[in-house]
Order: sequence, then structure tokens, then C-alpha cells
Amino acid sequence: MFIDQIKPYQEKGSYYVIGFILVLISMQMGQIPMLIAMLIQNPKGYSRLQEHPEELFGVLSQNETFFLILCSFAVAMAALFAIVKYMHKRPLLSLFTGRTHFDFKRFWCGFLLWGTISTAFILWQVWANPTNYSWQYNPSQFWLLVVIAVVMIPIQTTFEELFLRGYLLQGIALATKHRGWAWIGTSVCFGLLHIMNPEIQKIGYVLLIYYIGTGLFLGAIALVDEGLEISIGFHAANNLMMAILLTSTWSAFQTPSLWLDKSEPDVFWEIFIPVACCFPLLFFIFSKLFKWQNISAKLWRINS
Repeated sequence: MFIDQIKPYQEKGSYYVIGFILVLISMQMGQIPMLIAMLIQNPKGYSRLQEHPEELFGVLSQNETFFLILCSFAVAMAALFAIVKYMHKRPLLSLFTGRTHFDFKRFWCGFLLWGTISTAFILWQVWANPTNYSWQYNPSQFWLLVVIAVVMIPIQTTFEELFLRGYLLQGIALATKHRGWAWIGTSVCFGLLHIMNPEIQKIGYVLLIYYIGTGLFLGAIALVDEGLEISIGFHAANNLMMAILLTSTWSAFQTPSLWLDKSEPDVFWEIFIPVACCFPLLFFIFSKLFKWQNISAKLWRINS
């Protein structure tokens, strides 16, 4: 089973503490290209950016900033792979799934289902409230964005899934001997890792309900389905559609997308509809598609 992939390798809990720290350090090192680019563009402006990080997107072009932000995730993923292979001496597949191979059917199911739903929802929002959105299509900037997003966003989202709902999920389960604590712990970590996002500054800490709720949803899928394929597909579709179709002045990704959202965030639609309605419905659909059984036991039982 997925969460038990570590058993044959007689893992030590201290390895996960060291690995966690090394991955966080690698993410910081991955921001060095961004720092260099900003200093080249505006040598005297770095100190101001430290005081006013919201001005980050005004230093470089949107596509340059978007690409450089995502580069840190590529560096972190490379570090995670090296840690698993050389420190833990485990096959990389054990980080992805409990199956003998990566199941692309599950990946595409998660990607296409949520990609279709999120795209339809964005288009409905634009149609229903046209005054809240402005069309900002610029061919040269937009198609460069598409290339960057298609290449880099799957790296970012796959890293987050592997690190949180692969590496840490297995590590916490090893330490606590309990699936439930691993599930909750990684979900809270997922929320806290987004606490510096500009959306939090705009909407408030209530948005953590969405991030932790998303973590619980994706973590539940990983545990019950015995792999990350669906979660990786879902996460990639979510971030890809938001980067390409719609952005706002207060979102984490500032991109030359098709539409710019000029409205104030709606807590009901941004938080409670996805967490209370969409995620439970999707979980039910996946459970029927893949014939999940013993769901409560897989989510909340003591590991031997």
C-alpha cells in the first residue's frame, strides 16, 4: 500500500526531519535566480521589496516573474528526488504510488474532471458578472504564458503533492503509527505553507479553511486510492486553469491571462462552495469510478 512503501527500507524518522529541512533550504536556493534578475533590473530596489513584497510583480515582466517563481519548485523537486534516492535509498516510484507503475488513467481523470469543472465555473462567472472582468488578451504575452504554464506548473504542483502527500505523509505515518494523524498533519502543513500568499493578506486567515480543506481532500484521495495520481492531476488542472484563464491583482500568480478579475473576493464562492460542495462531490465521483472500499479504515487507522 502507498503509505507503507517505506516499510521494506527500515526507515528512520530522523531522515524525514533532515529531508524536510533540506527541501525547504533548496526552495530558498531556488529563489536565487529571481534575486539576481531583480538586482540586475533594479540594483537599488531590493531593500524596498523586502519592505513591500507586493511590489515584486512590478520589477520584472509578469511572465518573467511567473517563470522565476516556479523555478524554485523545480530546484526543490530535484532535491527531493536526490534525498529519496540517496539518503532514503528508495525507488522514486514509492513516492508516487503504491502500484507497480504510475497510473496515467487516474492522473488524466483527475486532471480532466477538475479542469472541465473549473473552466466552466470561470466562464460562468465571466458571463454572469461581465463588469467584474476585463479581457486582456495579448497574443505574444499570452502564448508565452501558455508555454511557461504547461511546462512549469506541473512541476510545481507535482512537487507539492510529492512533498506533502507523499514524503511527509509517509514520514508522519512512520512517526505516529497512525494514518489519521498523517492525513491531518500534512493538510495543516499544506495550509500553513500558503500563509504568506497575497490572497491571505487580501481575504484574511479565513482562507486557510480553503487551503486546509483542499489538503484534507487531496490527502484523503491519496490514502484511499493508494497513490498520488488523481491528486497530481487535480492540482495541475487547478493551477493551470487559474494561471491561463483568470488572474486578479491580489492572487499569488500574476499572469497575462485571458481575463483580469477586478472584483473583491467573495468568501462564500472562494472558500465554502469548493470545500463544502465541490470536494465532497468529487470524492464521491472518484470513489465510484475507482470502486474504493474500506474508506474510513484507510483514512483513520493505526499502522502496524
